[in-house]
Amino acid sequence: MILLTADRSISFVLDKIYSKIKTGQTGGKINYYLSMDTLPEILIMGDSRAFYQINPDSFKMKTYNLSHAGMGQSFQTGLLNVLDQEKKLPPIILLHINLEEYIKNEAAENPFDVQNLKYYHGKNKLVTDYIDEISEFEKYKYYFELYRYNGRVINLVKNLIETKQTNDFGNGYIAVGAGDRDSINIVLYAEKETENKSAVFNYDRLKHLNKFLEICIRNKVKLICFTSPFYNKWNFNITASNVLDSVFKTKNIEYINYAVQPVPMLEKHPFFWKDTGHLNHHGAKIESGDLSKQVNEILKK
Repeated sequence: MILLTADRSISFVLDKIYSKIKTGQTGGKINYYLSMDTLPEILIMGDSRAFYQINPDSFKMKTYNLSHAGMGQSFQTGLLNVLDQEKKLPPIILLHINLEEYIKNEAAENPFDVQNLKYYHGKNKLVTDYIDEISEFEKYKYYFELYRYNGRVINLVKNLIETKQTNDFGNGYIAVGAGDRDSINIVLYAEKETENKSAVFNYDRLKHLNKFLEICIRNKVKLICFTSPFYNKWNFNITASNVLDSVFKTKNIEYINYAVQPVPMLEKHPFFWKDTGHLNHHGAKIESGDLSKQVNEILKK
């Protein structure tokens, strides 16, 4: 009884702290978006190849980047359901599609990603269901409410301090500068990289994407999907793209795929790249500008 009382008391305090943070990728960025009085017209969602590469300032409409580095589709779908529950869905969503998630035996789409939304366990049904599916015993861990903050207390306090010291929370985009040796390293790594991925589509991975599409369609949210470019060309991009193209066409969803139709200026120009999978700020400006133009053309239809 004493242990349960302590658990509830401390978690109550941490919940209060959590509700006040508006910086960081452990909930603060989400809180900031949810606190907006006026929602953006366009919301960007996805992983690091959206977070560090798509600058909302490139768009003519009010845009915010809610992407989180390293987070797969289970996280994105769980987050979308939170926005739906909180009545904070925007009119338009740009969703980044990580093609590696859909290749068999790849670990890019990690079902544990959704644990980054564990604050909402017990508060949002879909998030709760996704987390409980991770293992047979997962749901029992949440009998103790403090488990939602396991390994996060230090970041929570740090983000609270940063929130109090910040006046401008930005547009959600973080610029990645170019290092002195980036271009040299990219050329060297690109030559050494070999494709050891099994180019077989994993249809089980469509579960979370289909749910994302369902939520958007049900709420009449205009969804446009895109995939950022790679420095190297991989066979798995073609394999995954062919299936995903069919999925999106069936739902009448536009898909801008730079992995198979790259921006010419970015091809084989290491100056624009941080590594072979990520653009630096110079490259991000080019991708953001091109994406903005294509989105404008789609919205005119």
